[in-house]
Amino acid sequence: MSNSVMIYVRVGTQEQAEEKLGKQIVGCKQFAEDNDKRVIAVFKDVISANQRSDRFENILDEMKNQGINELLVQNWSRVSRNTKIVYEIDQMFRDQGSFIIPIEQ
Repeated sequence: MSNSVMIYVRVGTQEQAEEKLGKQIVGCKQFAEDNDKRVIAVFKDVISANQRSDRFENILDEMKNQGINELLVQNWSRVSRNTKIVYEIDQMFRDQGSFIIPIEQ
């Protein structure tokens, strides 16, 4: 399934969830379509950007189970605003042969 991807979107508060999660999903789906990728799953979180989410371990497990090695995010701040946490999560993915791909810089 090398042409398949999963998407991760995150906002910090419930108030942001309705509008901003949708915009992130649309952007990631458009990026996938533009790059001939098929979206298999979308993971959504409402959690502070400064918290390290164990969710990424679960997402990585699901990706491995599905034979997918690319996770699209809007930008690195959707993973975390803490640079150390971003590095740790990115390294965890790379160690497993998977990649987090931010669609914007």
